[in-house]
Amino acid sequence: MIDTRARLCDLGLAVVASPVEAAVARLHAELRAAGITFAPRVYLSDGWGCPDRVPVIGVPFTLASPELTEWLRTEVDDVEDDDFVALAMRHEAAHAFAYAHRLWLDRGYEPLFGSFDAPYPDAYEPTPHHPDFVRHLDGWYAQRHADDDFAETFAVWLRDGDAAIARYAGTRAAEKLRFVVDLVRRFGHATPIVTGGPLDAPLEELTQTLGEWLELRRERFTKRYPPALDDVVAVAFAGTGSESVATALAMQRESIVARVAESTNEAPYFVRRLCRRIERAARTRRLRGDVSRAIDLVTTLIERYAQTRSFV
Repeated sequence: MIDTRARLCDLGLAVVASPVEAAVARLHAELRAAGITFAPRVYLSDGWGCPDRVPVIGVPFTLASPELTEWLRTEVDDVEDDDFVALAMRHEAAHAFAYAHRLWLDRGYEPLFGSFDAPYPDAYEPTPHHPDFVRHLDGWYAQRHADDDFAETFAVWLRDGDAAIARYAGTRAAEKLRFVVDLVRRFGHATPIVTGGPLDAPLEELTQTLGEWLELRRERFTKRYPPALDDVVAVAFAGTGSESVATALAMQRESIVARVAESTNEAPYFVRRLCRRIERAARTRRLRGDVSRAIDLVTTLIERYAQTRSFV
């Protein structure tokens, strides 16, 4: 039984002997295979992130507890799956690698990525499919800031290697990927300049209750997947058939995710989250219809989000 009155700092969670430990081991193995001896330390926090210029990785505390993960799935249905955890780990590892060696000071960095010291924007308006930027996390995140452009570029290379350079051939993004390869050649086995620093929101210092944290998570989820999305789903399936939409979607989810991710060049985890949200709407409204329309619906919503940053 989850006690929502418990303070986060009193949950008694740790990276060691938790699912996070296995994810960290996979990340460190990927880095070694890529020729990087640096193995960033990971700590539990209230979300993903790297403290400013500190080479460590903060991961959501819920990932350290299968019980909390299942509870969050029930309460909000907004849980990071294994695909997303791997993507986020690579992105944050890129920040940590850059901070460990102060890579933004390299003379080749700013001409390609821009100013590391420029203020982070409160919001940004990305240009979908812009040839200067790679695609890794959703929201065309590389376009947010030079620091994130580097992190996304590094993460794509760490995952795909030379295949990424071939995929982006002839674009500025390919130049950035080749620069990452050069940095790894020069700094992969170097001793880090920076090894520590102040942490950002470590779990042991968070005094908010689990219930208070949940409300903030629910607000973010609702902002991305607003209630009006239920109406869009209902209209899409209205009068098209008698099959239980929720049941059929759950059975065909991975097939739909694979086809839509390939056709839209969208990350599978992002498509999967949207599919689960559509299933939730269909289940709540007891929708019946022709589930073959799901691929068109999901594709349309993904493309709409890419253009407008909103599903509705």
